[in-house]
Amino acid sequence: MRSEKSVGRMVGILLLVQMAAALIVPFVLMDALVRGYPAYLEIAAASGVQIRLAIGVAFLGLGLT
Repeated sequence: MRSEKSVGRMVGILLLVQMAAALIVPFVLMDALVRGYPAYLEIAAASGVQIRLAIGVAFLGLGLT
């Protein structure tokens, strides 16, 4: 049986990872879409890998929540 201290540490680490994922996705990875607002489809096509990575990190953060 795990001690309460180790369980608390694990929960704290998961919360920090979730917070990092929640801050990285909208402000760093999705910035390409925000910057190119009038022509966001062209910008999205040019930075497809970055947007796919952002969606993957978003799902990871949602899973942790």
